[in-house]
Amino acid sequence: MSKILLLLLSLLLSIHGFSQNIEYEIYYENDSCSIGPAKFIRGHNGDVVGIIGKAPIYDSLKLYKPMVFVIDEIGDTSSVWLDKQDTAVMYTEITLIHGYEPGYYLSGMGYDLNTKDQPEWFTIFTRMDSNYNIVWERCFRFDHTYWAYTYKAETLYDGSLMFCCNPGVYTDFFIFHLSSNGDSLSYHYFNGIESGRIWDITEGHQTYQYSLYSNGSYDPPGYISCTRLTIDSNFSIVDYSYLPEWLSPPLSAKKLPDNDFVLCGSTDIYYPGIDPKYYISGYRINSSGNIGNEVFLTNPDTISRAGEDTGIDFYDPSQIYLGGTHNFQGLWGQNPSWIVISKLDDTLGIIYEKYLGGDEVYTLRSVVATDDGGVLLIGSQREFGTEPYFRDSFFIKLDSTSGPVTIPDESELQLKEVLLYPNPGRNTLSIRTALKGSSFTLFDIKSIPVFNCKLENLVTTITVDHVRAGQYYYVIQDQNRIIESGKWIKSK
Repeated sequence: MSKILLLLLSLLLSIHGFSQNIEYEIYYENDSCSIGPAKFIRGHNGDVVGIIGKAPIYDSLKLYKPMVFVIDEIGDTSSVWLDKQDTAVMYTEITLIHGYEPGYYLSGMGYDLNTKDQPEWFTIFTRMDSNYNIVWERCFRFDHTYWAYTYKAETLYDGSLMFCCNPGVYTDFFIFHLSSNGDSLSYHYFNGIESGRIWDITEGHQTYQYSLYSNGSYDPPGYISCTRLTIDSNFSIVDYSYLPEWLSPPLSAKKLPDNDFVLCGSTDIYYPGIDPKYYISGYRINSSGNIGNEVFLTNPDTISRAGEDTGIDFYDPSQIYLGGTHNFQGLWGQNPSWIVISKLDDTLGIIYEKYLGGDEVYTLRSVVATDDGGVLLIGSQREFGTEPYFRDSFFIKLDSTSGPVTIPDESELQLKEVLLYPNPGRNTLSIRTALKGSSFTLFDIKSIPVFNCKLENLVTTITVDHVRAGQYYYVIQDQNRIIESGKWIKSK
């Protein structure tokens, strides 16, 4: 039986203003179905709105019962089912419409259930008003395969919709322009050196140019890069610039008021003979393509991946949220993973960096900055030992404060605000935490301190050559409060 479990968590703070609140946790669960969230955005009237797909567990490549899921400012939820008789529909994109007729565009794909053995896929566009009533729907059959089909959409200033699609497994892409009334305006196809997989779209402030964030366009020989394509109002490519080295998808971007933009992705660094390094990365880049600021999250010896749909967002440009999945497991992995979220200032300086989860397999889909200065984290989770699509949806809201989070008894979440690596380790031990000024103490199995230091930097690396091989315990304290404790192993 389907259920929505809502934990409204009002935390009593041991020191007023010291701790950060988890304002609510919402879990949308069903023991017989896969509940998969797609993209979520900040909606009208302070709501957060997005798409959830529901399907039988063993048929989840074709999620065919979609809903628009709405969360208001206090965590109350409502939903509008968009399923159709005899038709499977899977929406994955939602964009906001401003102006005198506010609302939303939804885009996705579907097929006639009567052709399930050899489905004849179509692309669907739905316009909803701000009360989630359907205004119109349009279906198109583009001349391409729908396998490995990916797309992004953006509402333009005139209320029309830009739809950018990579058909099938190819890096060729097309742009489809749809009017606010659902009329087809233009279609443009790109292949050859221009082709690449498009991960996000932004529109220039008060300009008639748009930016597409691509993986594969204008690649130098023998090298796969990420590129920002600039297109004009006729949807012709007029310029391009390479994005930072080692950057890889998923990519998401957002324009700042001064026409800079913030960009996030996964940074995977490979050099021959050296262990690879993995980060969730964020950049502030000016309109000329020059990097102004950059930030890298997580420890580099564990695979991490930026948010699948939206990894970076802000409501106030001085408070930027960047997130993803730490110890990313993909579809088949069975190890604990974590939701990582960081709050940054306008120079991408880290205000906090937190890791939530660890009790199941988590994947972060969307980071949504809320009107009150907090952040809503949306994604999927599944229990260890279950099939890939045996998953539920989670929604976790953190308030706008920046102190340590206290996890109450009602929650099953674990929390980390400190990363120790490598573990096991041999010559050095690195401690990563945004809680600068906290203290680190390492104890042997007899509880005798063997090392103590203040953590004044984001990453503190200490030499442990003098420490004998074996098992040790550590405690990290901040203002006489134990923030984290755990086990560390010194290798021989």
